[in-house]
Amino acid sequence: DILGNEKVAKIGHDIKPQMKKLLAMGLDFSGATFDIQIASYLLNPDFKDYDLERIYFNEFTKDMEPSPQIRPLTIWELREKLEKKIKANQLEKVFYDIEMPLMRVLAQMEMIGIKVDAQSLSDLSKMVNKELAGLEKAIYKMAGAQFNINSPAQLSEILYDRLAIKGKIKRTGTGARSTAVSELEKIVDEHPIVAEIMKYREYQNIKKNYIEPFTKLLYKEHRVNTTYIQTG
Repeated sequence: DILGNEKVAKIGHDIKPQMKKLLAMGLDFSGATFDIQIASYLLNPDFKDYDLERIYFNEFTKDMEPSPQIRPLTIWELREKLEKKIKANQLEKVFYDIEMPLMRVLAQMEMIGIKVDAQSLSDLSKMVNKELAGLEKAIYKMAGAQFNINSPAQLSEILYDRLAIKGKIKRTGTGARSTAVSELEKIVDEHPIVAEIMKYREYQNIKKNYIEPFTKLLYKEHRVNTTYIQTG
């Protein structure tokens, strides 16, 4: 078994996704000794991306041959050059003893996923919805009318026209009076409704950006699949 034989060295670029696929199929993958992407990251941590073509151009100041038949040779050339640079920069221990072994660990973690307490998530959702309902009721009472709290236009009308709250409020690009958090903070002492609206937004943010997306991401055994990026 070549794939599972750790004595057979494997050299490549961005090996982890392939390793994860094989592990998910029940196939072992051992012996990954050099990943071009990780090596380039250690040497050039300021890069925004680590595409093979960019790494090649950065090292040889010329475009990589597009032919698939030439690609293995390209990987080998890059490996020889980057290996020398890793040694020259005294990064051998970090690369070989930490980063390369870590790649397999991350692949296994991605495949298994993270266990989530679904009941706690459900309880949190109910608590947040209860808080939102209470805040919504209080805001409507203070405003003297029901309106869409999440609508900047409707909220602006309630605050600045109906309640006549004063303050040096910035206007948006369309000329409307802003209801951004930074602007609401300026008038928080002018009327108790402002503090309630800010609190409402905090709970709404938790609900929309954390609880609801997390619930949709759960798969079998209440786990969340993750992707761990080693290059940034």
